[in-house]
Amino acid sequence: MFLTFFVNSIKAVHDYADVLRASVASAPNDHRLGANEAPPASFLFLSAILTKVLEDIKERVGDKFDEQMKAC
Repeated sequence: MFLTFFVNSIKAVHDYADVLRASVASAPNDHRLGANEAPPASFLFLSAILTKVLEDIKERVGDKFDEQMKAC
């Protein structure tokens, strides 16, 4: 269930990146987020773990993955 939520959240962010960006865009936020603030270390740590999980799934499934596959 977690992976379903995770993958769909990533897809939604990808599909609606322009809308998300527009909703938080302002001069103070652009300066703060673009120049002077680093991402929290916990986020970087989690992203490395989640990237590994997705790479492991891709390796296991390989070319057999089809977005239109029916649940068995």
